[in-house]
Amino acid sequence: MKKSILIVDAYNMIGNWPQLDKLKKSDRLEDARDLLLKILSNYRKQANTEIIVVFDAMYVPGMTKQYEQYDL
Repeated sequence: MKKSILIVDAYNMIGNWPQLDKLKKSDRLEDARDLLLKILSNYRKQANTEIIVVFDAMYVPGMTKQYEQYDL
C-alpha cells in the first residue's frame, strides 16, 4: 500500500487563505502559523495522511531547524 504524504508551503498557504492572511497583515504572523498547524492537524486526522509543513524563510539568515508540532 502506498503512503500518502501532503507537503504544504506554509507561507504561501497563509498568504492565500483569507483568515490566515488577515492575521498576518495585522502583525500576528505567529498566530497565523499556529492556526494553520492546528487546521492541518485536524485535516491529517481525518485524511489519515502524513503532512510535512515547510516554513521556508528563504530571506531570513540564520540556522535552519526542524521540529514536530501537532503531529505534523
